[in-house]
Amino acid sequence: MVTLSARNQQHQLAAGAAPDRLAVIPNGVAGADYAALPRHRFSPQALQIGAIVRLTPIKDIVTLIHACDYLRQAGVPFHCTVMGPADEDPAYARRCRELIAALDLAEHITLTGKVAVADYLPRLDVLVLTSISESQPLAMLEGMAAGIPWVTTNVGDCQELLTGPGDDDGRAGFVVRPIAPDQIADKLAWFYRHPDALATMGAAGARRVLARYQLTHMVAAYTALYASA
Repeated sequence: MVTLSARNQQHQLAAGAAPDRLAVIPNGVAGADYAALPRHRFSPQALQIGAIVRLTPIKDIVTLIHACDYLRQAGVPFHCTVMGPADEDPAYARRCRELIAALDLAEHITLTGKVAVADYLPRLDVLVLTSISESQPLAMLEGMAAGIPWVTTNVGDCQELLTGPGDDDGRAGFVVRPIAPDQIADKLAWFYRHPDALATMGAAGARRVLARYQLTHMVAAYTALYASA
């Protein structure tokens, strides 16, 4: 059985899987393509926040919207661009739009629908993920490869991706507990107050992806696994 991370493998072992039948092969992305994208230059006029998510309950966009409300109340100028389809759960998407309107955040949050994310990454300072459940998000790997730091919930492999499993690349962002909009807002505000960290943490994430999570790494690992069967 193949899983994406050592953390997931512990669940397999706890469920009784035979250790000699397990393998860890992480996801991989075209890291060099994302690394070649232009970098956004921070402006104190507005922190440019991005979220690469479907508008579904498991992604907890409601928490993201409330985090934006906290951020506005804290006096942090920002704009949040939410990139992802809204047709999977129309009722939830409608709830999100209504909440944005109720909190008077229409000038601060843009729901783009399905877009070519690579076209938007060069416009962003920081990425955010408020999911209540994940495995090993491809969106995180893509954003990290592009040199953008993250604020995420502590689900799935998010913490491992941002802090590294025993490497020296450095921290690539922050993790907070799920359903905690105040904590999300606090970390986003921290980046606004410490703009130099956008570049240093972004570079740490790019190094980690290029060293461990490229598509070529994943293909080589699966090729070796099949060859050994």
